[in-house]
Amino acid sequence: MPTAVGAIRREPVEAFLNDCEDRGLAPATRAQRYRSLQQFWKWLVDEGEVHESPMAKMRPPLVP
Repeated sequence: MPTAVGAIRREPVEAFLNDCEDRGLAPATRAQRYRSLQQFWKWLVDEGEVHESPMAKMRPPLVP
């Protein structure tokens, strides 16, 4: 796993979200974690820390 923010790509973010599902977290909890990460990456882009969010084309988890 990369440790520098600029080196993080889509795959580690997807792996984290998949791990949340594998651990049996509720769909609403997984969706909240997705939204939190999305806002974090948006903030990093706004601050100029990264050029593009690795979540730019990701779709949120479905909540039944």
